[in-house]
Amino acid sequence: MNGHSVIYDFKADDELKRDILFLAMLSILFGQVVRGFAAGQRIFEVLDRRPEVDIHRGQELPSVDGKIEFYGVDFRYPTRKDVKVLDNISFTLESGTSTTPQISNACLFLLN
Repeated sequence: MNGHSVIYDFKADDELKRDILFLAMLSILFGQVVRGFAAGQRIFEVLDRRPEVDIHRGQELPSVDGKIEFYGVDFRYPTRKDVKVLDNISFTLESGTSTTPQISNACLFLLN
């Protein structure tokens, strides 16, 4: 056994650690770039979609008879789960009428 194999080369060990760390960081960066491209592609897919219904004219529905009832409706925005926007709201929409929700000072009013 010669002296070279007994003496540990610390400088080479530090360079190896540096190279491994660099490759690890590069792989993480590459993964993020790929995720960014995929997200960008999805955004353009959504932007390029065409609605099935003409957004300027809407879609004419056949005549509707009856009523629509909402009972005990609660609603929270997905980004604000701690804030209840609607709390146990109940109302009925009769056939042939129109209703517009008006929100003022966190209160919901239905105007017929």
